[in-house]
Amino acid sequence: MLTFILFILALPLILSLVVVAWSFLASGTLEETSWWRWQVLVAYDQLVNTFFRGWADESISSRAYRLSLSYPCDGCQWARKLIDKIFFFDYNHCEESYRSEKERLQMPPELRGNT
Repeated sequence: MLTFILFILALPLILSLVVVAWSFLASGTLEETSWWRWQVLVAYDQLVNTFFRGWADESISSRAYRLSLSYPCDGCQWARKLIDKIFFFDYNHCEESYRSEKERLQMPPELRGNT
């Protein structure tokens, strides 16, 4: 069972890496392919979050920050602190991800609205 779960988690990552590698060969500007690669990574992040019973359109980082506010238990604080340490180059990574989600910055400009 554990092997199956690891396969399900690894398959999108493997496919996204193949697609990203292919994108280097595809036509388009570097800016377009960089944006597209970022979108693939965000999609994988949201897929893993959903697999662990999170919201489909929320990143793991945003969820960790949201839960650390809602449930000040050690487990929630630990997850947020771990993610912030992994992304040491992005100060307050989880909080910024949460704010980005609230401002709907992950959405196309036409869908953001005034909320």
